[in-house]
Order: sequence, then structure tokens, then C-alpha cells
Amino acid sequence: MRRVILTVQEIEFAFACRTFVLEMDPRAGNQIIIEGDALAVPNSGKTRRAFLNYGLARLLRVFNRAIEQRAIPPEQVPGLLSNLALFSEKVLNAFEAFPEH
Repeated sequence: MRRVILTVQEIEFAFACRTFVLEMDPRAGNQIIIEGDALAVPNSGKTRRAFLNYGLARLLRVFNRAIEQRAIPPEQVPGLLSNLALFSEKVLNAFEAFPEH
């Protein structure tokens, strides 16, 4: 299991992703651990794919919809998108550094 250290904003993103995974695949969602300032996702391919497909992908869609519907104040959009991009990059880099079992 690879731990990824996160910022406060990224922890919020991680919780949202975990919630989305829990809705679609409770077993995989229960294996995703957020503790303190870190996210831990097992090296199993199923859990990682669930995190990416159900969690991260849905988070991106939700953000896009919120921006389109102006649910997020326009002045906050650039910062949130930047933080979301950094979170996505951090997670994907962690997954590449530790291949699936």
C-alpha cells in the first residue's frame, strides 16, 4: 500500500473520491484509507481502478458541472482547478511508482 501525503484541500478531494467509490464498490472503497494527512490505496489493480474510475473521474465530472452551473464562485475556480490537477497528478504518480500486484 502506497501512502501519499496530501494538503488540506487534497484531503477533501480524497474523501470525495472515497465516497464515490464506496457508492459503487463498497469493498474497494473500504480499502481506501485516509488518515491524518495521507491517502493510502492498496496496490491491487481492482481498488486502484475503482479509485480512478469511480472516484477521481467522478470528482472531475462533478467539478465540471459545478463550474458550468456557477455553483462555485468564479474567482475560486482557477485555484480549485489547479489544486485538483495537482491532486490528480500526485495520485497518478504514486500509482506509477508502485505497480499493481
